[in-house]
Amino acid sequence: MGQGQRAARPGASIQGLKVIDEYLSSLPLQAQYDDVEAVSALAARQDVRFEQLGSGRMRSSYSLLTTRNMHVSDSVHTVGAIARGSVGKGLCMVGVPGDDGPERSTGGRVAKGDCVLVRSGQDYLSLSRRPFRALSVVLSQSRLEEAAEATWGVPLLTLAPGYRLGLADPGARRWLHHELRALLSPEGEGPGFTHLRRRTDAETEETVIEALLRAARPQPERRRDPGRFALARRAEAMVRDNLAEDLSITRCAAYLGTPLRTLELGFGELYGITLRQYRHSLRLNAARRDLLLPAREDSVGTVAVRWGLYHLGRFSTEYRRMFGESPSETRRTARRTR
Repeated sequence: MGQGQRAARPGASIQGLKVIDEYLSSLPLQAQYDDVEAVSALAARQDVRFEQLGSGRMRSSYSLLTTRNMHVSDSVHTVGAIARGSVGKGLCMVGVPGDDGPERSTGGRVAKGDCVLVRSGQDYLSLSRRPFRALSVVLSQSRLEEAAEATWGVPLLTLAPGYRLGLADPGARRWLHHELRALLSPEGEGPGFTHLRRRTDAETEETVIEALLRAARPQPERRRDPGRFALARRAEAMVRDNLAEDLSITRCAAYLGTPLRTLELGFGELYGITLRQYRHSLRLNAARRDLLLPAREDSVGTVAVRWGLYHLGRFSTEYRRMFGESPSETRRTARRTR
C-alpha cells in the first residue's frame, strides 16, 4: 500500500484479472489516500503519470470493479490534477464525466452530451484545475466494436467520432454515470444498484457494455480534430520530454513550424490552460518528487534549478501554494523516513 493510504475495505481484493492489468489483483476495492504521492504511486503502477495542478493537500478516494476483461473505476480528488497515459493494445477506455468531472479530457472540453473514448494504443490526458471526479471503463475494443454493430448496425466510429462517444442527450450521460456509480457501491445503497458483484464475470461485462450502448446514439457526421489540437498535443509531449531543458515556448513553436499565437490558442482550447502554466506545474511536481527521495542530499536550491525553477524565492512561494508546505518541510519529511 502506498504512503498516505488511510483506509481500505477489510478483506476486499480483486481476483482473477488477467486481460486488463495484472497488478490490480493486489488492490482493495475501496481505498482512500491522503496525499498526492500515494495517488501518483498508485497511478504509476498502471503506467499513468498523475501530477497535482490545483493548490492544497490532495485527498483522494477510489472504488474499483474488475473482471477478467474489464476494469471500472471511480475516483474523487479534492485538488485539481493532470493524469496522462496510454491505452493498452487491444483495449479501449470510455470516460464518463459527471457534472463534477475533469475540465478537459483528451480532445478538449467534453460536451454535455458526450463521453470520451480513447482507442487502442492512443495517448490520453485528463486535466482539471478544480476538484473533480473521474469515472472510466477499460475493456476490449473489439468486443465494443462487435456490440456496436450488433446494437446499432453501424461501426463504432459512427458512435465515437474522434475522441467522443456520442450520446443521445445530456440526460443519457447522467443516467449512464449513475448506473456505473451504482454498480461500484460496496453496500448497494440507493436506487439502481444491480448487485453485479454476485454475477459472473461475463454477466457483469455484458451489463456494462449494454449500458454504454443504450446511452449512445449514432452521430450525423464525424467531427474532425482541428489541426491546432494535433500541434498542441505535440507541444505537450515536447515540453514533457524536455522538462529540465531550457526549451522556451517560442522555440517549441518554431520546432513545430507554427506561429506562437496559433500554438498558444490551440493549447488553451484543448487543455484549458496555457502551455507555460502547464510546464510550470509539471516542473513543481518534478521538484517535489526529487525532494521526497530520502537518499538524495541535494539542496532545495539545487533541485529547483535542476528543473528550470531559477527564482528560488518565487519557487518556494509557489511550491507552498500548490502543496501546502515549503520545499524544506518536504525535504525534512523525506529524511525522517530514512
